[in-house]
Amino acid sequence: MNSNFEINEDLQKMIMECADPHKAEEVMKELAESCQERKLIFTDYQWKSLVNHICAMIMRSISGETIDLDISLFDEVSEDSLNLSMDVVKAIGGRLADDEMYLLSIHFESVKENN
Repeated sequence: MNSNFEINEDLQKMIMECADPHKAEEVMKELAESCQERKLIFTDYQWKSLVNHICAMIMRSISGETIDLDISLFDEVSEDSLNLSMDVVKAIGGRLADDEMYLLSIHFESVKENN
C-alpha cells in the first residue's frame, strides 16, 4: 500500500491527458496532503482510479456536463468523506455541480476499508 501520492510515470501520463493537466496535478497534490493528514492509505490502483475520476470531473467542469444522482444512495457516507470531496469540487471549480461530491466520496469510503 502506498500512503503517499507520488506522480509516477503511469499517473503522470493520466494527468497529462486531462483537459487541464495543471489543474489535475494541483488538485491531486492538495488532495494527497489532505488524505495523508487523515491517514488514508491508498493502493496504487486506488490512486489511479482517483486520478481518472478527477480528470473526468475537470472535463465536466469545463463542458458543463452534469451527472444525475439519487443522493439518498449516499446517506451512509461519512461526513469526513463528503467534506473531503466537497473540498475537491471547490478546488476544481468551473461549472462543476455540487452533486459531484457524492460520487467522489465513494473513493474515500473505499480507502477507509484499507485501514
